[in-house]
Amino acid sequence: MANNIVLNAGSGGSTLATEQNGTSEQYQKIKITDGTGGAFTNMAAVTSGSALKVDASGAAVPITDNSGSLTVDFNAASALPAGTNVIGHVITDSGSTTVVTGTTTISGAVTEASLDAALVAAETASSGLKGLTAMGATTTAHPTYTTADTDPLSLDTLGNLRVSLKDSPANTNKFLTTPDLPSGASTAAKQPALGTAGSASSDVITVQGIASMTKLLVTPDSVALPAHQSTNIDQIAGTTPDVNSGAKSAGTLRVVLATDQPALTNKLLVTPDSVALPANQSVNVAQVNGVTTLMGAGATGTGSQRVTPASGSSMDAALGTAATNAYSVAPTAVTTGGFLFNSIVTANSNNKTQVKATAGQVYKIEVYSIDSAPQYVKVFNKTSANVTAGTTACDWQIMVPANATAANGAGVTSSYEIGCAMGTAITIMVTAGIGVSDNTSVPATKSIVNVFYL
Repeated sequence: MANNIVLNAGSGGSTLATEQNGTSEQYQKIKITDGTGGAFTNMAAVTSGSALKVDASGAAVPITDNSGSLTVDFNAASALPAGTNVIGHVITDSGSTTVVTGTTTISGAVTEASLDAALVAAETASSGLKGLTAMGATTTAHPTYTTADTDPLSLDTLGNLRVSLKDSPANTNKFLTTPDLPSGASTAAKQPALGTAGSASSDVITVQGIASMTKLLVTPDSVALPAHQSTNIDQIAGTTPDVNSGAKSAGTLRVVLATDQPALTNKLLVTPDSVALPANQSVNVAQVNGVTTLMGAGATGTGSQRVTPASGSSMDAALGTAATNAYSVAPTAVTTGGFLFNSIVTANSNNKTQVKATAGQVYKIEVYSIDSAPQYVKVFNKTSANVTAGTTACDWQIMVPANATAANGAGVTSSYEIGCAMGTAITIMVTAGIGVSDNTSVPATKSIVNVFYL
């Protein structure tokens, strides 16, 4: 569709100047004119990209689009003539306030009507903020005000705004004030100060004793103390009382236990006088006849108690006569304890065997043989590793006689009731020779050797 629209096209009407926006919309073109009724004078033409200029008594005032707001520039080269720079209203466009820049002189009387919605801008150099400028009256003292009157703000000669805190709510952050002191009031020079012991001072309030700050000695009048008055008693009946643990003295207080005294967790140690104890009194006897008694197993000593069997007891009957000082003891069979044992059947060798690798006791050795020649059991107080056959001499040995007949055999038993001590280990050998270091092998399966030990 082209620009311009023909009005009443069927009747040959006039053409209305429009401009198409590129689609189907048409925008009407408007020509700004100026003049009285019936006479029209064209305003200055506006070209694309230039400012709209308003003819004001022969002087053009530029009006430009300043990013969405309308700007009237009175500082342009074609300034308004004197006496015509009067602004009655602030021009607004869709709620946006027109920015007025430059210096504008308002001549003549200014009325409320002429300043309707006007903005007087005061710009500060530091932040560029704008707003209404408030005026104040500078006086050496606060002025007198009348109710309902409108007065300027009150400033002192230093430019400080006078503010009254009367009837103000409580402040969270307190004000620091330095009041003027009335005549005769206390000053810093006359305020009490701390002092040390010694002579009094006019500027020091002290309660002083003698030199070195010795405590004051106060002697109260003979009056009754208030109820429950706390008193630190140093003496009772003219004697200093004993405190804490220690030996008794003249200052030890007498204590009488109440008849309903509850049991004490930590018992009191009481040494009674030499009086008869009540029946069945429990006493822990540490000594008898001045000697500490011996308890438990161990060697006898001066503290061992003598025990005499009562006449007619089973022990006394078993003794027979008292002169023998012997007891009849009957062993009791048990299933635990007793000796350990090691048993071997000889081989065709020297039969070196370690019975025990550590110290022990040998209580019995049994040997039974069906060999036609004697055999010798050699005992070593050494470990097997320290016995070298044919070199190391045995500590002692037992001979096993030859058998009388092969069917009956022969044997030997060697017992040691209190044990034969072996301080290192117990090792044995069975050889055919009698020498202490003999290493002659015996026939196989001819002898049995049993060793009982602990």
